[in-house]
Amino acid sequence: MKIFTDRLLAIGIATATATGVWAQQPNVDEAWNLALVGRHDLQARSAYQPVVKEQNGRWILYVGHHGGTEKTPKPVNSVTGTAEFNGTSVLDVTDPRAPRYLAHIPGEEGLGEQGGAQMVRV
Repeated sequence: MKIFTDRLLAIGIATATATGVWAQQPNVDEAWNLALVGRHDLQARSAYQPVVKEQNGRWILYVGHHGGTEKTPKPVNSVTGTAEFNGTSVLDVTDPRAPRYLAHIPGEEGLGEQGGAQMVRV
C-alpha cells in the first residue's frame, strides 16, 4: 500500500507543483497522512488529468497540458532544447523522490483551452 500511496502522491506533486497549488509545504494537519517526497516542474507547463501506469516494472506518469500562454506560447523542452507547443509530458516516477522527465509530445498550437493535449489516455 505504501508504494501505491507514493505513486499517487507523485501524481499529486506533479499536478500541484505545475499549477502552483503548493507554493509552500502543505500544513501537516491538512495532509491526511501524506508527505511531500518529491517534485518536478514539468518544464513550467500546466498540468491536467495525470495518469500513472506500471510498465515493465517502472511507474510512468503521463500528464496532459493546456495550451501555452501569450507570454510563453511554446515553452522550451529541456530534454531536446526545442521550443514546443504544450502537449503531453512523460515522466518516470518509479522513485517518487526523484521523478525523471522522459519526453514531451507536442500538442496542438493554441493558447489556454485552445491548444495543447489536455486529455490523456493510456
